[in-house]
Order: sequence, then structure tokens, then C-alpha cells
Amino acid sequence: MASPAPFVAKPFVPAGDGDSRSPCPALNALANHNYLPHDGRDLRFIELVNVLRIVYRLSLPLAVILALAGFVLCGTFTCKPRAWSQSPHNANERTIARRVVDALPLPRFRLDLHDLAKHGRIEHDASIGHDDALQGARFAPSQPDLHLVDELAQTGIESQPIFPTPETKETTSLQQKGAGAVVAYGVGAVDALNLGDLALARFNRTSHLPPGHKLSSFHKIIATGECALILSVLSIPAVGSAENRQIPRRWIKEWFGEERLPQGWVPPQEEVGLKVVGKLRTAVTTEIARLERYS
Repeated sequence: MASPAPFVAKPFVPAGDGDSRSPCPALNALANHNYLPHDGRDLRFIELVNVLRIVYRLSLPLAVILALAGFVLCGTFTCKPRAWSQSPHNANERTIARRVVDALPLPRFRLDLHDLAKHGRIEHDASIGHDDALQGARFAPSQPDLHLVDELAQTGIESQPIFPTPETKETTSLQQKGAGAVVAYGVGAVDALNLGDLALARFNRTSHLPPGHKLSSFHKIIATGECALILSVLSIPAVGSAENRQIPRRWIKEWFGEERLPQGWVPPQEEVGLKVVGKLRTAVTTEIARLERYS
């Protein structure tokens, strides 16, 4: 597959009535910015892979694995041809040849964003951004729980500010250093979450599960992997190892709560691959294990 096209910023348009959305803020933001079809319906596998590479700078193997998991675990197998959408997203990008292929009754997996809310597939209880599925419900809530989002953004708030405060009378320019980063920040602009804060948020949510109800081993991997991906694509890297990355708290509220690409954020300058995400996931898992030992 060829290298992805350069990132071009697109305006934010919130989801409207009838638009399909998932429990995943990363994908909902892509639809709300029209990198994916705004209606969130009948996604293309290749399209999803390309968009993950362009916007979040995921490596080809990582993007393929994530997209494949979504289509296989949550999609619906069908032989029905695609609908001829009149949305600007498709009208501008679909060639005549692609329209002909879409009209053929070929076997394929159909995936709408809301399909990813199927409970117990990829979606799991104790999410750090949305409420649990109701007892016996087939789908979990796809809209963000603003109370949980606020709790997430406030995790570790009692710790010292990571960035300069007005008292320091200093300014900081945080250039793009290999992860999603701001172009520049002035005096005391932000406080931030780090890996330990995300691990604590993950630990707190799991701890509040009803007695006898635990995440499966598979969903534990997904839950810690989500933290690793958040750190990989949304953070400002600090000097040192990848584990030192920081995420402005405001970005958490915008990404999780408003389901938009945060103001001032730019895609990672370096590709986000399996090795980096795996290393961060291991670090998150280790920190959660430490919290469990001393809780």
C-alpha cells in the first residue's frame, strides 16, 4: 500500500440525527471532521486504514490490525451492494470504477460506527469515557458520559503542574517531537495527564465494577491497549522515554467529551507502530498491577 496522503485539517461538524457513532472517541472525531463519512455508515476497510494512517499516523500493520478487528468482530457479513450515497464525502472521492464495484453484490463485511458498540465484542465495561451497557443490552452507549470524561480529565490533578505556571514567568514552546503536539504554548497554559494518571483512571474504573464482575483477559488487553493508543496519538512527548508523554487535560475533554480533534493538536510527527504501542501498554499494565498490590 502506498504512503498515506499528507494530513489536511478539516472543520468540525458534530453528529446529527441519524448519524452512526461508536463508543470510540478517536473514530467519532474522524467522522465529525469528515475524514470518515459523516454519517458513519458502511465504512470501507481500505478507507479506514488510510484515515488512521493519515490523521493518527498509525503504521500500516497497526492500522490494518485495528481495522480488521473492527470489521471481523463487529461487522455484518453481507452480499448486498453498497448504497449510492449522495454525501459530499463520497461524491468527491468515488470514481466511476469504484461506483461500479460498489454496485456489484460481492461478499463483504459491512461496518457502521455504531456496530462497534456491540457489547462484549471490542467494547467492554468499565470504559474510561462512556457508561456500561445495561443488563442484557446488545449495545453499549455510544455517546460520551461527560461525568466520566470530567473524572478522567481531573485524574491526578493534585499533582504538581507539568508545564510552567504564571509564577515562573517563563514561556515554553513545545514543538512537534514525534507525537501529537501543540505548535506552541505560552506561560502556564496547561496541566496534563501522564501514563500514571491514565493507569490510575483505568484502575479506578475497573475497581468500581460490581462484585464478581471482572473484565476478561481479552478485554483487559483492549483496555490497556486503549490507554497506550491514547498516549501515542494525543500526547506531547517529554524528554526521555516514551512513558514520559503528557496529554493536556483540555484535549481529553475535547477528544472524549466533544469528539473532536483538540484545538492546537497536530498528528504525530513520527509513525505510531506496534512496538511503541506495545511498550506503552506494558508500562500501563505494570502500573495497574502496582496499584492493585497497594490498594
